[in-house]
Amino acid sequence: IDDAFNAVKELVDAKVAVKEATDKAKALKVSSLKAKSKKRKFTVTWKKNAEADGYQVQYKLSSAKKFSNLKNATTKAKVVSKKLKKGKKYIFQVRTYKTVNGKKLYGKWVKTKAVKCK
Repeated sequence: IDDAFNAVKELVDAKVAVKEATDKAKALKVSSLKAKSKKRKFTVTWKKNAEADGYQVQYKLSSAKKFSNLKNATTKAKVVSKKLKKGKKYIFQVRTYKTVNGKKLYGKWVKTKAVKCK
């Protein structure tokens, strides 16, 4: 009976640890997010979060409804895009991710203000 009790206790402890790690990963977010435009090129930068395993970056035209992936996974705190159109306004959003038990858990999105492509 003691072995069964210990096994159940270890299982419960493992589930609690995973739940805590999941909650912590989902609470991570990006700070100091900025987007700059220069010669039909955007540079999106942010402050690195030491606890994050990486970042996901998306963009959209300010008039569009849906975001598109600019960079699905990066460990750097900077992304450069050259495929955007001059004279249009774009919004960028970035979120952190952390891998827990082989599964990516995402933090909250942080958005920039609309920035016009020069």
